[in-house]
Amino acid sequence: MPFLVKGIAALLVFLLTAGHNFHRLWKGGLIGTGIMLVADTSGHLFNLYHYKSNLYMIGGFLPFLHIPDIFLTTMLYLNWLPRPWSKRILFTIYISFIFLMVESIMYQAGGIIYTNWKLWYSYFLVITGLSLTAYLNDLVN
Repeated sequence: MPFLVKGIAALLVFLLTAGHNFHRLWKGGLIGTGIMLVADTSGHLFNLYHYKSNLYMIGGFLPFLHIPDIFLTTMLYLNWLPRPWSKRILFTIYISFIFLMVESIMYQAGGIIYTNWKLWYSYFLVITGLSLTAYLNDLVN
């Protein structure tokens, strides 16, 4: 259930704030989703954390609704991403903190279970993933 609520919230925020820019953001959304798939598959294979969901699980470990949620939140991130890299770094650090708070809520709701992981590890993982997404998005646009 937490993934359904999170996905609906992401969809509403995207449609209300950035939906008109879908045509220029979708490639970056796919890049961010691909990076998430690599990170979460690795996290599952190394038994660092796993997801718990009552809805359909892809490969037995990844909630289906996590994929469109990451796609939408990546596009939201890219929509407001400043052009100069000096501002991008600060923006990414700030947004990563917000994403960490969302992950904390998901952890409290029982959507994520840490086996060999700590919440603060995710902060650096998110900063790295978003920075890589921004860089690769620049290459394709």
